[in-house]
Amino acid sequence: NNNNNNDYDDDNINNSPTNILNSLNEEYLSETKTTPNVQLDNVFENRHNQVDIVSSEDLKLHYTIRIPYQITTHNINCAGCQKLIPVPSKKDLISKVIRFCYYTGKYFCTTCHKNDTRPIPANIVQKWEFTYEPVCILAKSFIDDLMHLPCISTKNVSKSLIAGHKSLRRLIRYRNILSLQREFIITCKKETMELLINAVQPKMYLISAEPHIWELDSLVRAKKDKLVNDLLEITRKLTKHITEDCILCRGKGSFCGAVKSGKCISKHSSDPIFPFLFEKCQSCSKCSTLFHKKCLIQLNYFCPECNRKQTFEDNGKD
Repeated sequence: NNNNNNDYDDDNINNSPTNILNSLNEEYLSETKTTPNVQLDNVFENRHNQVDIVSSEDLKLHYTIRIPYQITTHNINCAGCQKLIPVPSKKDLISKVIRFCYYTGKYFCTTCHKNDTRPIPANIVQKWEFTYEPVCILAKSFIDDLMHLPCISTKNVSKSLIAGHKSLRRLIRYRNILSLQREFIITCKKETMELLINAVQPKMYLISAEPHIWELDSLVRAKKDKLVNDLLEITRKLTKHITEDCILCRGKGSFCGAVKSGKCISKHSSDPIFPFLFEKCQSCSKCSTLFHKKCLIQLNYFCPECNRKQTFEDNGKD
């Protein structure tokens, strides 16, 4: 016990994991031109607010898939400079004077649209497609700014899309695991926190409490499995640290929710379990009590803890 306490004595008050994280976080914020001196959770609350800004009425384009529409008028205004452009009668000549932007869904003149191509966020989030499509100059600049800004949400990605793409499925899984592991690591020794921070640098947002927020650059990398493999390696190391190597982290585990009622069927009922062990453990959907997955199945998903709370409330009413 004395050895464990030493990690938080003397000069460690200023060097605690929380302070280290806040300090590094301030540096991260200053680099991304965001208000400094805020807690980690506030950082990603700010980031979430930026998502709302980016996806507000005039910019939520990046969640809308765009396809070229037929031009039915003889003249059209450029969506950029508003210049009136005569539309040629021959279809094969139209692309020489006017160009479609796959980000804004509008037509532009050749001055405002240079046929630059970029990955389209909506295609990635809704179709898991990474084809570079032509975009106007303004959209090109905006997408370039988005590449390293955590503001793309995968919260509402369809289940069918996830089921159909292994790389997306693995990406979401390992990010969720990392988010849960973060809760153990942030209260561990400062050296452990430093290792975690170094492992995810320069993408500090990966250890945020909002695992559905991504940089566009990360999603592009994920398609090639580069980021997926990086996350897998990090989560494997953290799993070993939390469940085996570190007494402090292991002590933050939970006991199966079926133990108290004597209905735990695991041979290791006296060992702690952890929420990020998805293959072995599952939480009650109502109260979040953690169970061995096989114990919860054995109970037919009946949660003894929910039952105890309900019984207590019912007795209180009497």
